[in-house]
Amino acid sequence: MTQTEQEDEQVEVLVGKDTVLPSASGEALDVEQAAPTHNASTRINAWLFRNHEETRHFGLEELSSLITNDENVVWLDLADFAEDDLRALAGPLQLHESAIRIALDAWQRPRLSAFDGQFFVTVTVPHLEEESRR
Repeated sequence: MTQTEQEDEQVEVLVGKDTVLPSASGEALDVEQAAPTHNASTRINAWLFRNHEETRHFGLEELSSLITNDENVVWLDLADFAEDDLRALAGPLQLHESAIRIALDAWQRPRLSAFDGQFFVTVTVPHLEEESRR
């Protein structure tokens, strides 16, 4: 068994176990490809949630201190990211290698996975192309 297969055995998929893509014509669905190696237009929205406090954005320079407090729930939303962007966050967040691999893969069904006490959500948000109404 390879190391990747061993890591995958340790992953508990909570939602989205079915990885079969839905059948759809090219008119209805553009399937996302795997993340590129580098992208200069990465957008990261970082949110902090705490009981009895208003939700707020925070800068990535605060990330290391915020994730050490169990009262905090930190949500990072990456858009137009590349492999090097995700790997730069993986160290401070101690992301599981399987979570990184999943995020870098081509489109798949939305899923919620648990990796060593962390929840990992992957989802692609659909968008409407106004001119073609699709």
